[in-house]
Amino acid sequence: MCGGFAVELLAWGNDECHTSFTTSSTTQGNGPDRRSDAGLGDLESDPSGNKPPRSLEQQAAELDVAAAAVAAWRCDQIVRVRSVLGYRVRKAPVDLVRLLWFVLRGHGRWIGKAWTYCTYGDLRADARTARLAGDAEARRAAQEMIRADSRARWSRLGMVTERIWKGAGLAGALVLALWLIDSMMTRAQMWPWLAGVYGVIGWAWSVAKTVVPVVVVAAPAGWLVATAYEGRDKAPGAGFLVRPDREDADSWIDERMISQALAHLGIAPLDKFFKDGGQLLYTVPARLDGNGTYAQIRLPMGATADMVADRRPPGVLLPCRELVGCGVLPPAA
Repeated sequence: MCGGFAVELLAWGNDECHTSFTTSSTTQGNGPDRRSDAGLGDLESDPSGNKPPRSLEQQAAELDVAAAAVAAWRCDQIVRVRSVLGYRVRKAPVDLVRLLWFVLRGHGRWIGKAWTYCTYGDLRADARTARLAGDAEARRAAQEMIRADSRARWSRLGMVTERIWKGAGLAGALVLALWLIDSMMTRAQMWPWLAGVYGVIGWAWSVAKTVVPVVVVAAPAGWLVATAYEGRDKAPGAGFLVRPDREDADSWIDERMISQALAHLGIAPLDKFFKDGGQLLYTVPARLDGNGTYAQIRLPMGATADMVADRRPPGVLLPCRELVGCGVLPPAA
């Protein structure tokens, strides 16, 4: 018989791996162990093709690497990344439908904004409000503003059109002159600066031939991204991607839920901020803190921490300063 070793795995945890190694060496009769005396060259030349056994140090190093990999796989950050990716894969069809709806709604919002601008919708709304309120002076002022804005717009349009025509005429004359000079003279016959101008024009043309196809392909994608962003859901919260359900059965709180709670407190500056499509700035994102959740928020102009603290429900602790830190405690039994 020949010498050998056995590895026994005792425990496998998140942080470390405990192993026990047992070595044995037996001999047949009183003779020496031939395999133990064999050199590495003899083992490599074994006609059976068996690989030499790995040392105990190699086995321990491999087990340490495996333990580190398992610990990294089970750490909180990797678990959250895996849960988010899995959640997004499962919700991919729903996300696609939502994105298509955002694109359609974004086009609708752009059309609405263009219609409001072209028809002086804001000024007409002011005039209508003044008429309903019976304020003749405010109604006449709003109508006068509509007329003045109309004259200013047409004046700007005329100026822009005139400058475009002048620029197009100048550019056409310059292109015609360069074409005539290039058709009548060679580069060697031209002045050095004129030959340099033609060199720059040739370089710009080659760059344009490379860039224009890329822009033509990327422009529709950029258009879709812009319309989807315009048509996004503007309800208060963290945005389009929401945090998935955690693996535990306990309730959880994220930035979207905190923003929605603040939007329903009835605080006038916050209500106006959310109505205008504002997004709260979380200097510290929502995170677990003991048995509750902690978040740090920068309040908009006009809203103070005391306004939020005055409306806190029972069982909620708000150590309020200019930056509101919300330590949400579990409800009392």
